[in-house]
Amino acid sequence: MPFDVVVPMLMVIGAFYAFAGFIAVRAVLSARLVDLAIAAIALERPSRREALQQIWLIVASLLILAGGLALLLRLELAAAIFVGSAILQCVYLLIAAPLYFDRDEPPEAGGRGRTANAAVLYLAATAFVVWAYAQNYLFALEQVPPLLVAAAATAVIAYAVYAVWNFVSGIKSAHDAPAIADEPDADET
Repeated sequence: MPFDVVVPMLMVIGAFYAFAGFIAVRAVLSARLVDLAIAAIALERPSRREALQQIWLIVASLLILAGGLALLLRLELAAAIFVGSAILQCVYLLIAAPLYFDRDEPPEAGGRGRTANAAVLYLAATAFVVWAYAQNYLFALEQVPPLLVAAAATAVIAYAVYAVWNFVSGIKSAHDAPAIADEPDADET
């Protein structure tokens, strides 16, 4: 029986996108922290548009993470998650970013180009996952040990709670922090 390269490829793609989703959430949370710090220094409120963009990116990143984990388990659900995530990425790149998020401050050409390249790569991975689904390389939920499915679902949910907690905590601390202008000068005391 010849070696089937499809299963290892699915595993590598799943691991890559699970890791990429994890890292992307961390990157958005770090960017949020920087944005809050800059807003505090400038004595301004954080931008609502940037906050909405970061929420969008966190949701998209969590979806990529979930799709990667589902693919690692070779769940049929992975195909649906990959397709949904690919649609979300296309909507972001073609509609949401140019018409709303980047309207006032367009991103640098290199940054948008890298994002577009990553989206094209994700679309290719999505096509492969859908093909694997059609060729019966993926399993129904009932065919995978429930403990593995529960562990993967728990990991995604726990990381989503962590992301929301950090996002909301940053907003709360930015609103609760006293403004620099409210502090007395050393000369006034």
